[in-house]
Amino acid sequence: MLKFISSVRLAVILIAALAGLSVAATLYDLPEMYQSWPFRLIAAAFFINLLTCSVQLWPKLARQLRRGADSLVGAERYLKASSLDKGAFFVALEKNRYRKQSYHETEDGLYILARQNVPQLFAPHILHVGLLIIIIGAFLSSFAVTGQLMLAPGESQPLPTAVAERAGEGVITVSDFTTDYDESGEIENWVTTFDLTLAGEQVATDVTTRVNHPYKDHGLSIYQMAYRNMYVVHIAGSDEVTGDYAIPESQRFPLGDYTVDIEPMTDGIALLYVFDANNEPVATHAFEPGTTVSVGDDTTIEYIQPLSATVLEIKYSHAIPVIFAGFIVASLGALLMLLGRYSEVHAFVSADGRVSLRVINKSAYFRRKQRASFGVSDEEDEQ
Repeated sequence: MLKFISSVRLAVILIAALAGLSVAATLYDLPEMYQSWPFRLIAAAFFINLLTCSVQLWPKLARQLRRGADSLVGAERYLKASSLDKGAFFVALEKNRYRKQSYHETEDGLYILARQNVPQLFAPHILHVGLLIIIIGAFLSSFAVTGQLMLAPGESQPLPTAVAERAGEGVITVSDFTTDYDESGEIENWVTTFDLTLAGEQVATDVTTRVNHPYKDHGLSIYQMAYRNMYVVHIAGSDEVTGDYAIPESQRFPLGDYTVDIEPMTDGIALLYVFDANNEPVATHAFEPGTTVSVGDDTTIEYIQPLSATVLEIKYSHAIPVIFAGFIVASLGALLMLLGRYSEVHAFVSADGRVSLRVINKSAYFRRKQRASFGVSDEEDEQ
């Protein structure tokens, strides 16, 4: 049972299952798939599979590092004769950067176990640890909650209910929302400046969020998701409707016996469409600040000023730092694997100065290259 749990076959099955869920979530626009129990269970199973496999390898690594030159006694039959004498052999060891050396001397001669690139021996294990941390982060992220807010500058709103239930009651107050332009006049980014309070304590003042640069703290990630143009208008009519309103663009709203829709046209000027009860257009007006339009017999709408509102996506999850930590550890392991290969030289120098040896390296190319530098023929040895 343990052999199957730690097997590569099970790992392939679980990876394929995770890939299948991810493809389905992408094709059918089902982001909730990543928060489903099937995803969590498969991720947990993959964690157990990888952890079991890793733990089984650690004792082997420890034994390999503890092994000394005395373990070579009696293994001379696996060693190949070298054309180098004792002095030249030690020079070759130094030239090939075999820094870690263990010696065991007997009346027959000297046994030598030399190691090269020892940190690379840990590379796959570090990579495994990084992947385990990433899986933990993915599992935690499946419990993340999100919500959206649309706020105009100067407006305050409480955190979305789902987020507040996890992070605590909080309020976001937007002090500014601007559009950044590049040198050619093209839109470069949208920037929201805001204050944040949690549990009655102000935890952020005049912080910003922009596209691809979210604000992150206290388990919250606040993303600049979108923006909406709005129009501040004054409606005069019956007592029930009279007042000032902020109307989003491209959103119809009732006004007496009619419905109206405000659409952007140019800077400072919009179009006001008026529709009757049958949704048929009955009038179109150029709408700019100060313009008053009559809608019906007893209702008017006055355009006061444009207003831009920011749309923020708020996510609560402690998984992001975990995932980043996992990527850093996994990247370190991958980097170590790219920097070189772990090698061992098992050698015996007889009492009369003859040298025989064996190069241990998973790469056939490096084995041939190093055997040549140690004066061993290019005949393939056993690994």
